Amino acid sequence: MAQVSWTWAVLLVLAYLAGSLPTGLWVGRLTAGVDVRSLGSRRTGATNVQRVVGLRAGLMVAAMDVAKGLVPVLLVRAITGNAYLAAVAGVLTVVGHVWPVFAGFDGGRGVSTTAGALAALAPVPFLCCFLVMVAAVAVTRYVSLGSLAAAYTAGPFTAFWLGRSPETDAALVVAVVAGALVALKHPDNVHRLLHGTERRFGGKREPVAISVEPRKEL
Repeated sequence: MAQVSWTWAVLLVLAYLAGSLPTGLWVGRLTAGVDVRSLGSRRTGATNVQRVVGLRAGLMVAAMDVAKGLVPVLLVRAITGNAYLAAVAGVLTVVGHVWPVFAGFDGGRGVSTTAGALAALAPVPFLCCFLVMVAAVAVTRYVSLGSLAAAYTAGPFTAFWLGRSPETDAALVVAVVAGALVALKHPDNVHRLLHGTERRFGGKREPVAISVEPRKEL
């Protein structure tokens, strides 16, 4: 039993560390030589990378951030056979993305990583949330509004579509907890949406060759 407990603890720590990989920070530095935390929304997520560096870089970061949520959940589920432990791993990947130990606990908002974790546990509710997000962004061109819509509908979709079982309860943990984290990381976006100042997807890129205060490394 002690061996099992240690195995589980190691897997959960690794899940957090996987979520902490600062993919947006790396892509910004490697492709444009910029710290994306000093430009745009000052976040490391795919949306800000797209805004600062370009669409290709943004898509690259989105794919890697989805993988940060997807792969650890699948591995923990395969190794332990425990759906609840896989759900905890999924939440920890999102926590790692939002507060990454490898980037001074200054990360993104967790949307793509939450999507990956939910997709690993509940593909159909994930697809429903994804379609809600795509529809919201297509109509309004506000990525933040699409992200919030997906976060707020993740729990209801999961509960309604899958019913009750250990597997679906585990998926509901990810949908509710990670969705709440995503929502909590968008207060500035909500303020701009309410005041009509939020940036729309596909707008002008943030110029990278501008004077900014040097960021202090933590």
